[in-house]
Amino acid sequence: MELFKKKKKISTPSLLTYTYANLVFLLLFFFLLMTNMHKDAKKAQFCNLRAVQLTHLERKTLVTYITVLPAIDERGSRIQINDSYATVDDIYYYIIKERASLDSADKCKIVISLRIDKNARMSLVNQVRNVLLKAGITKVDYRL
Repeated sequence: MELFKKKKKISTPSLLTYTYANLVFLLLFFFLLMTNMHKDAKKAQFCNLRAVQLTHLERKTLVTYITVLPAIDERGSRIQINDSYATVDDIYYYIIKERASLDSADKCKIVISLRIDKNARMSLVNQVRNVLLKAGITKVDYRL
């Protein structure tokens, strides 16, 4: 009659409850190590300037970006207007052309964002400022 005996179920051993604490501790330790490993070292000192007067731009299409870049050869510093290189004299004609293409209400709302590299010559920056004054631009946003 032993042929008809019931076989006992073989259960798979489940994960023991005291190992959960070890797993949680290992995960916590892993994430703590990974977040501390990716910190960047500060290589340069940067001082944030305090804004005195803030205004909101109604339309960003009225902003013209002029970038003064440092010299790469003996020709001197380079000037970039939006996406093209130009000389100091080209700035005046570019602004006059842009002003002519705008409505009369928007002509006084033109803003020039003057971005200056720290290695650019200050004499060139002064020339650009004088050309902007000659063109009648009063709103200039300086970014260093």
